[in-house]
Amino acid sequence: MFKKIILILCLCFLLFNKINSDEEISFYEKDLFLEDSEFFSVDYQKNRVFVGKDKEALEAFLNTLDCNNNLSSQNDFFKESLSSYGVSYFLNKCEVKNPNFLFVGDMMFDRGVELLINKNNDFNYPFLKIENYLKKADNLVGNLEGPIVSEPVFISANSMSFSFDKRVATTLKENNFNIVSLANNHTCNMSTGGLEETKKYLKENDIYYTGDPVNCSIEDIIIKDGVVFYGVNKTFDFNCSDEEISENIKKIKEEYKEEFLVVLPHFGNEYMHKASLSQEMSAHLMIDSGADLIVGGHPHVIQNVEKYKNKLIFYSLGNFIFDQYFSEETQEGIMVGLEFKEESQIYSIFPIKEEKAQPSLGDKSLLDFLASISSLELKEEIEKGEIVIYQKD
Repeated sequence: MFKKIILILCLCFLLFNKINSDEEISFYEKDLFLEDSEFFSVDYQKNRVFVGKDKEALEAFLNTLDCNNNLSSQNDFFKESLSSYGVSYFLNKCEVKNPNFLFVGDMMFDRGVELLINKNNDFNYPFLKIENYLKKADNLVGNLEGPIVSEPVFISANSMSFSFDKRVATTLKENNFNIVSLANNHTCNMSTGGLEETKKYLKENDIYYTGDPVNCSIEDIIIKDGVVFYGVNKTFDFNCSDEEISENIKKIKEEYKEEFLVVLPHFGNEYMHKASLSQEMSAHLMIDSGADLIVGGHPHVIQNVEKYKNKLIFYSLGNFIFDQYFSEETQEGIMVGLEFKEESQIYSIFPIKEEKAQPSLGDKSLLDFLASISSLELKEEIEKGEIVIYQKD
């Protein structure tokens, strides 16, 4: 006991000197636990105490940690061990590394999201915890779940009809979005006029769009960096039959033989983690018709990943920005990075945790869950957060 008191006094003395001088203080490995503060950071598992603001020592330690196993700023390791600087440094260390394309899930900027934007007087509010990751991608792709209009109408916090302030388009651009899908069941919420306004504001901000809430034609396909994007909405009974989509995909592949074709379907049952049989049949037909990758949305939760004919199907990325706070599952999602190599495609999977309409990197446990509901052959790769598809001769 006496030794511990002496040790605490010594550490306090060192801290006092650090505050009052420019003398460098390195970290100490001691059998002593201290509460975290801006001056102390503790690794409880290894009994390592970082004294003072010794960034070099702290960074050296953080560089030894695996990203996937310690990914979340919400898990016990970060809650109990690291100062805010340590958390920030580690998340930056584990950020997305310049993928050619980065896909995120459903985005909605009305209802509770709008209330938080207004409360914080900041249209960038939803992106504050994730913007550094988004800006690393060469191309950023998301599903815009509603129209952008000059006069948005706030109905209620429970309304199922959405409209977004025109400043949302500028905010998307500022956060690196350059491709969005309009093929969903909410971009028509302000009728045809609202859809045309949406396209206008996206064009003004150099954001490409694909798809339509009703029309399944190939008029609004996007060709970007050797990749073709085709958005389709299959949430209405009266539009976008599998046969029509199949024929359109064949036409696209006939015209763009050398390009990589990504289909962005809005389909499936809401809040279900496993893709339905109709989803599987639709996705398989899309690939049979010429699609190279399928990235879906609409269920508001993540769904299984499937490898079919050596091509990947991400049935649902889940929510990215939404106000569905009623369950943990609706506040989780994934981002998917796509990097093209000479003879392969590398898919990086990043778990996302949303809190008060702000997504941030999530916990590895979400990757484990995704692996458990996905194709068995992909289990180990999903758990590691990376799937590699090698081109077949």
